[in-house]
Amino acid sequence: SIGLIGDIKWSNTSKIRFLLMIIITFLFIYQSDLIIEKFNFIYPSYSFPLLQQFFTISIIIPILFTSLCIILSVNGFNFIDGQHGLLLGYSIILLIMLLLHLPYEKNIYLIILSLIASSFVLFLFNFISGNFFAGDSGAYFLGFAISTLLIYCNNNFNLDSFLLACLIIYPITEVFVSFTRRQIIQKTNSFEPDNKHLHFL
Repeated sequence: SIGLIGDIKWSNTSKIRFLLMIIITFLFIYQSDLIIEKFNFIYPSYSFPLLQQFFTISIIIPILFTSLCIILSVNGFNFIDGQHGLLLGYSIILLIMLLLHLPYEKNIYLIILSLIASSFVLFLFNFISGNFFAGDSGAYFLGFAISTLLIYCNNNFNLDSFLLACLIIYPITEVFVSFTRRQIIQKTNSFEPDNKHLHFL
């Protein structure tokens, strides 16, 4: 629904979408109780015990951190949409990597395979014609589905949290770098699009 608001180009949609995104993310976390509960670092050389201790201070901290991760992912996926199939190709690679590391669990496998199949079909049309994109609706959906899927897998399977973070770090980095660049360096509106993203450069 939030993506649809962007796709039909309502006036001042970026701030409205961002506000709705925050509200819906908090409602989703409250309803589903899906928060980042723990960090599984398989290799001690890059474990962060202070991070785990920080999470135990208050229940508010993991809720805020989980919300931030989902919001950054959703916006990051939207940032990379429309550039030579980047969003769809990235999503396919990420999901295949996740599938390769997961123990077999029928429902999760079905969700991942469904996302791969639908993304691949759209990717082929995008590759052939260059005129098919996921749009805001598709980008938001993929960002939300994949980020919540990674959180679920982190909590329920013995997967390396560092691996999962590496899978999703690119779109999150795009958002963080773009926001910092616009606010601090360029002194421009952080909600307005530009062509200074990494994939444009």
